[in-house]
Amino acid sequence: MGPRAAGFANETDALGHSASWTSRTFPREGGAVVLLATDGVADDLLPERIDGFVQWLMDDFAGMAPTQRWRALQRELKDWPTPHHTDDKTLVVLAQREAVLA
Repeated sequence: MGPRAAGFANETDALGHSASWTSRTFPREGGAVVLLATDGVADDLLPERIDGFVQWLMDDFAGMAPTQRWRALQRELKDWPTPHHTDDKTLVVLAQREAVLA
């Protein structure tokens, strides 16, 4: 997998179903948030607006109870603003506790 300019060909590895794993290590920064998104979400995000998208997720959803958050995010993903976009839309947000409490 990689950038489209480097010959990307719609390759997918499912979490839990892949024969091989790769990993990345990121330096730990205070308040860091990691966003993993399937192409149904990632393809619609403009690079210069990703920080704002993550901030919106943290501001609007992080403080909710888990069941309430799940329902609210499910509604947002079903009402995704890109017309006729049927790709899977899955988000994983990993946030350090300091980021959620800040």
